[in-house]
Amino acid sequence: MPQMRFLLGVNYFPVDRERQSWGEWYAADPAVDFEAMAEMGITLVRVFLSWRLFEQQVAQYDDELFERLDRLVAAAKRNGLSLIVTLFYDDGVSELLDVPWRQGRSVMRDDYMLTRAAQVAQRVAARYHTERAILAWDLMGESLAADAGSGARFKTWAQSVIEGLKEGQAEQMLTVGVDAEALLEETGIGIGGALDFCGFRCAGSTAGSLAYMAGSLDGGPTMTYLDSFLVRLARRGMPVIAHELGPATLDDTAEHEAASLRVAMAGVFANRAAGGLVRRWRDLDADWRDPYAKLPYESAVGLRYADGSERPEAEQVRVIADLVAAIDLDKHEWEQERAAVMMPLERYGSAHALSGLVTPRNVFASYVAAKQTHLPVDVITEGDDLAGLSLVIVPSVQSVDEGTWPRLTAFVEAGGTVLLSYGGGDVTQAFCELFGLEFMGDLGRRSELTTKPGQETLLGTVPALEAKVELSHFALVSASGAGIVTTDTKGNPLITVHSRGQGKAVFCAAPLERAFAAPATRDTPPEVYSAVGRLSGAAPLYRTAAHQLELAVLKGKEGDSDILLVINHEPFDVEAEVSSDRPIASVTDILSEKGAEVGATSFVLPVRAEQVKALELSLAERRHG
Repeated sequence: MPQMRFLLGVNYFPVDRERQSWGEWYAADPAVDFEAMAEMGITLVRVFLSWRLFEQQVAQYDDELFERLDRLVAAAKRNGLSLIVTLFYDDGVSELLDVPWRQGRSVMRDDYMLTRAAQVAQRVAARYHTERAILAWDLMGESLAADAGSGARFKTWAQSVIEGLKEGQAEQMLTVGVDAEALLEETGIGIGGALDFCGFRCAGSTAGSLAYMAGSLDGGPTMTYLDSFLVRLARRGMPVIAHELGPATLDDTAEHEAASLRVAMAGVFANRAAGGLVRRWRDLDADWRDPYAKLPYESAVGLRYADGSERPEAEQVRVIADLVAAIDLDKHEWEQERAAVMMPLERYGSAHALSGLVTPRNVFASYVAAKQTHLPVDVITEGDDLAGLSLVIVPSVQSVDEGTWPRLTAFVEAGGTVLLSYGGGDVTQAFCELFGLEFMGDLGRRSELTTKPGQETLLGTVPALEAKVELSHFALVSASGAGIVTTDTKGNPLITVHSRGQGKAVFCAAPLERAFAAPATRDTPPEVYSAVGRLSGAAPLYRTAAHQLELAVLKGKEGDSDILLVINHEPFDVEAEVSSDRPIASVTDILSEKGAEVGATSFVLPVRAEQVKALELSLAERRHG
């Protein structure tokens, strides 16, 4: 995937007060807002078409919409902004889709409404088909996708609207402003396989996906990894823009909301997003109801208060914009991910399968654990190519697709390492052969995870663990070729390693990721991941024992310097010792330009609560290759 300049953006909704009518769609001159966005470092703006204003009578189009849209385009050009134009969207306030002649028809499921929608797309594209200020046409938002009812209907609808855009000779990219994984979680509608037409995908947590992924994580700082997790999962070989960044409610203090936005923006940038859109430009002014109550698909919290004054979040956008601008992507490139967490295909099977209810939570917990051990980690699905990886983590699965076992076996035989945690159910002969084990059944639930004190093994010293954790499954296995790394307190094998070909297959007889996610063990660094990372050759370039910090590395193409991006996910200060196998000559803070000589392989780094740092590390010896 080519390296892209990070686009920092915002959703610019057409009305800012509930008492405004649908006819006030972008009625105000956007020039002042767009100038303020440009000053802040914003380069991308998402705007929303009003079907109700455009087609108040069937097949009769109002030129006033074009006049207002022309103003948006002109203001974007003057300020160097690019627009994403969302064609069909319902934010719960602006009445964008309530055309008078709709008569209760579903926009997604009614064929007549689909015909009219395709015609609207054709008319709009015909006017702006060569307009360079418009980066992309966004087909729809979350509410419409949820109304599709099925993936097949979504595909039919999308294809018809795309045909309308093509008839209008649209030259811009196409996308869908919906996170496919979040939609699947909330509605059971799978659209991931129907997004091949997108020039870029969108990722972003919704209220439903946030609540579900929290699960046993019960919120907390680990949820600040969710946006980057969804970006990783959405990539599928194409750029991704995170489109719902920032606080969704007014539950926290303004300072904490600002810190959360800072961490979210830095997180998606550090995890290869092509851009990020803050939820809203200006707060929604709700007059008749409790402002803490949200309507479905409504974004209430912005970068500015309703009166136009800046919220604390605005300064954080400037900070991230300055940080991104200070990093020369022509001279640096992201460190290649050598580890990946695998989302099993069971996730996309029957909605009634128990495994489908816990799989995404396990994969997310595994991703957080890998981040806390600073592995350069990606998120893949079972069908993805394993080339370039040295470690594949398969977290707490109940079943692995039959066609995946030969690929995992070939990966291990060629020198790769697989770490798989037992998640329940029977195992196959392919599993027994790969992991060098005999499976003797499921021991069922346990309310604790305990191990004997660790000894020096292939994985190094695995520390003893004692935690009260409700875990659903434990496998009873015996080694038929595998070496036993550690046992539980009853002497049953808990972690084993099997050498096969040039690689290793590591097995955990417990649902390891669920243990990581439990409150009782959350503050315990996942040492197993660190050990397997070292064994596989996926260990990070820069290391620290401070698991509260997320590290991302941009390697200098000339081999004489690296950029280390550091994100503190916790609401307290952390002092970390950062080490490397290579001597570091000096460290310079990219934003403050303050530096210090090091002349060693490690240095001490203080990081304030929820702070983001970008450090340029001058290497004492030039890296080759």
